[in-house]
Amino acid sequence: MTSNDEYVLQVLKEHGTVTDEQVQQVLEAPSGNTEASVVDRLVESGVLTESDILSTVAGQLGMEVMSLKGVDLPPEIRDMIPVETARRYKVVPVFKTGDTLTVALGDPLEFDTLDMLR
Repeated sequence: MTSNDEYVLQVLKEHGTVTDEQVQQVLEAPSGNTEASVVDRLVESGVLTESDILSTVAGQLGMEVMSLKGVDLPPEIRDMIPVETARRYKVVPVFKTGDTLTVALGDPLEFDTLDMLR
């Protein structure tokens, strides 16, 4: 399990999104995917949804979950981050208020991305 997986599991437990008993049951159950993390197995088994995980972790980090599906970004916002940079760091500029650019992150636990944005 990666450190991000450990952190996510810890946050899920602290917020009561999942219990130690549920985690133990998933760990003891046979799995066809031996490479799956505990968090992935919780989703596969139906204990949690991806939405449960995203909203819990986002709340812990002081972020919001948003879907960009069907969102048409104005070119003046979209072009604020070069395409190569956006792809490399998996970020999308969403809107700008004053001097603050709000971006959507593909992985809010990717510290290199957070450092680049500062």
